[in-house]
Amino acid sequence: MKVIEAIEQVKRQKPNPYNDEALLDWLNELEAQMQSEVLHREADDIIQYKWVEDNEEKLLIPAPYDRCYVSYIEAKIDFNNQEWASYNNTMYQHNADYEEFKRWYMRENNPVAEIKITNYW
Repeated sequence: MKVIEAIEQVKRQKPNPYNDEALLDWLNELEAQMQSEVLHREADDIIQYKWVEDNEEKLLIPAPYDRCYVSYIEAKIDFNNQEWASYNNTMYQHNADYEEFKRWYMRENNPVAEIKITNYW
C-alpha cells in the first residue's frame, strides 16, 4: 500500500474534516512505532513521509497486514472527535491488526531460527 492509498481509503471509509497532512501525521506515528518496536531501528533511521514528496511511497507493512494503517488513522479521527465508544472499537480493531502483523513478522524474520547449536561431546 502506498501513502496516498492509505489516506484515500480512510477518507472513503470514514469521511472526516481533517486535511491530508493531519492524516499523514497519524500514519507517520504508526510507521515510527512499527520501525522502532518491530524493526528495531534507531530514532535517526526512522522513515517519516512528507505529503507532497512521498505520497507515492510504498509503506513498510505489507498486505494483508497493511490494514492496520487505516484502522489506526480511523481511531485517531475518533479520538480527536471525542467519539469515545467508536474510538474504543476502532482501536481494538487496530490493536488486533497490528498484533497480527507483528506475529507474522516474527515468524518470517525469527533470528532464533538461524542459530545452530552443535554438540561437541
